Amino acid sequence: MATTAKFYDNAMMVMAGGSLAWQADTIKAMLAKPAYTPSQSAHLFRSSVTANEFPATGSYVSGGTAIGTPTKANAGHVTTLDGNDVAWTNLSGTVRYVVVYKSRGGADTADELIGYVDLGGDQVLVGADLTIIWNASGIFTLTVA
Repeated sequence: MATTAKFYDNAMMVMAGGSLAWQADTIKAMLAKPAYTPSQSAHLFRSSVTANEFPATGSYVSGGTAIGTPTKANAGHVTTLDGNDVAWTNLSGTVRYVVVYKSRGGADTADELIGYVDLGGDQVLVGADLTIIWNASGIFTLTVA
């Protein structure tokens, strides 16, 4: 249940500057409520999302879930960044976005945002399970033209 992910503008700068090592860092997916309005240009850190994070219910904990061991592949001029699908059980509340970020294990003002997925509408959950199945071609793809 995931559509195309969009990068936050700063993600490319973080990658180019060496502050993001996709395969070595802890990459997490967190849920955000419909009140969150993504800003690809203005939102740099998880603190931009925290006020509108989905509440800790069921198996969802504040800050979200690690996507496992992220993978990276190159084919031709395309680099694919991928990771494990994520699943939560027994959730109650309304969710609209999945936000992917680098977790540094401390303050939300230090966790760099990477990208987000709009689930295409408000997902109202009442004791429900939610699984984010990333696109078959990866969470993010970067193409060199």
